[in-house]
Amino acid sequence: MLQFIKAKNKLMEGLDKELTTPVDPYCSDENLTPLEVCEKINRLCGLDIFSNTRKREVIEMRALACYILRDKLFMKLQNIAKFFTDQGRKMHHASCLHLLKNYSMYKSNNKNLDKFEKTFFFKPRIPYEDVDRANYLENKYLDIEEKYLKLRNKLKNPLVKLILDVKDEDVVDLMNTIKLRKKSYDWKNKQN
Repeated sequence: MLQFIKAKNKLMEGLDKELTTPVDPYCSDENLTPLEVCEKINRLCGLDIFSNTRKREVIEMRALACYILRDKLFMKLQNIAKFFTDQGRKMHHASCLHLLKNYSMYKSNNKNLDKFEKTFFFKPRIPYEDVDRANYLENKYLDIEEKYLKLRNKLKNPLVKLILDVKDEDVVDLMNTIKLRKKSYDWKNKQN
C-alpha cells in the first residue's frame, strides 16, 4: 500500500509540474496526431485510455480524448471510433457520441479534466472538409452568377423581348420567318 501511495505522489508531482508549466502561445499542439494526443493524455493521467476497462477514471479520460479529437482536430465520430479500435479498444461511433455528450458532466465531477484540457493549445482553424465545401460552393455561386448575368444581358436585347411576347401558337411561323430572314442576310453578306 505504501508503494502505491509513493507512486501516486510521484505521479502527481510530475503532473503538477507539467500542468503549471506556462503555455507558450507560439508553441501549438495543432500538428499533433490523434495518437500523440492520446499518449499525452495517458502520460498526464497515468492511465491507459485504450485499456479494456469501464473504470470511471479511464472513461473520463477517454471522453477527454474524444472531445479533443472531435472539437480540436475535427475528426468524424466514425474516424475516432476506428482510431480507438486500431489502438486495441473496440469502440463504435455511438460510444464516441455518448462520451462527448457526457463530457461536461465528467468535467464538473473531475476538476483534473479541465486542467488536462488546458494543457492542449490549438490554433482555431476551419476543418478541411468545410474549407473544401466552402470553396466548392463559392465557385458554384460564381459560375451561376456569371451565367445569370449573361442571360440577363441577352434578355435586354430588343429582339429577345419581341420573341418572348409572341403567343405559343405563333412560334413556329415566327421561327420559319426568322430562318428565311437569316438566310437572306447570309446570302447578301456572301456577295459583298
